[in-house]
Amino acid sequence: MEIRATLFGINECGYYKRGEDNPEFGDIDAILLNLSEWADGENLGETKLSETDVENGVFPIYLLDIKRTLDGWAIACWNGVPATDGKIGAIKLDTRVGDDLDIAWSNFDNDAIPGFPSYYWINTRLNIVTAIAPKFWSNSIKSLEKYLKDFIRSFSEYVVLSDDGDVVGYSEDDEITGNFIPKFKISLLRRINEIDYVIEHFQEITKISKKGLLKQLSVVDSGVQTGIVRWLSGDPRKEVVARDTQVKVVLEYSPTQEEVIQMIREEDQAERASRWDDLGFYIPGKGGYIWVNRSKASDVFDIEAQLNSQGILSIDTIDAIIREHGRQFLALRDRNNHD
Repeated sequence: MEIRATLFGINECGYYKRGEDNPEFGDIDAILLNLSEWADGENLGETKLSETDVENGVFPIYLLDIKRTLDGWAIACWNGVPATDGKIGAIKLDTRVGDDLDIAWSNFDNDAIPGFPSYYWINTRLNIVTAIAPKFWSNSIKSLEKYLKDFIRSFSEYVVLSDDGDVVGYSEDDEITGNFIPKFKISLLRRINEIDYVIEHFQEITKISKKGLLKQLSVVDSGVQTGIVRWLSGDPRKEVVARDTQVKVVLEYSPTQEEVIQMIREEDQAERASRWDDLGFYIPGKGGYIWVNRSKASDVFDIEAQLNSQGILSIDTIDAIIREHGRQFLALRDRNNHD
């Protein structure tokens, strides 16, 4: 099967004194060990820590399993998706644009959680999170970040509670000796810092290129196999057909550094319709464009693994994938992305 591995760096983890860059306690390995012990034997519903935050791409997440693996931990989660009155909808692929929808609804018991799984390898030696997702699946990384942040803030063994169950502080030994701030933050890793190079050398940029898919609607003769366009004939057999066309726009432009940073930020946040979608900056002497999406430490791997009978990867399968391919995943940081 094909899976996509995407690398993220852990920028912050633990409990910090105000204004300090390094945590006093609560490193990532200790936090995940604590998470494993906290979740052991719990019902799935008890592992939900946060609510939906659609604006930030966060959905409820539940802990399916966690296991020690190569240089860290393998984690499997379940991501809840919105359902209406215990039902989730699906539409047929042959539905035409503009037609009335025929939605098939599946009913779920009140205690069922509609959703999809996500998988991660957290390398506690290198402070790197690798999201492992079957090709074209969401890796739900924002939900994982929010989940671990909530766990550190309210549920770890370092949390000190009042008699009423309220969080009153954080400590290694139940005795609060300072005002600590719980933090967990990750960010996308990029290949050999090429985007940093773009930002630092913004004055050398001479061209910007944007690639994407443009959906074109054409009126075609449904009775002719060649699909000849009949704009003027008024033939009753004509129908609307949607086609995706690859479009590449090149603009000769020298942006400011603020514009470069904003363009990169917006490209990172945008939903990609295909692998073709990208934003590139041309700097003479660099051997081609430096592409924002291609610079991500991410790639597709063909691995010998199968979904189980329930349509998911077991934690043991994730563990085996990590042990066999983990070094290849980490090597994504060292690859070039030029044309």
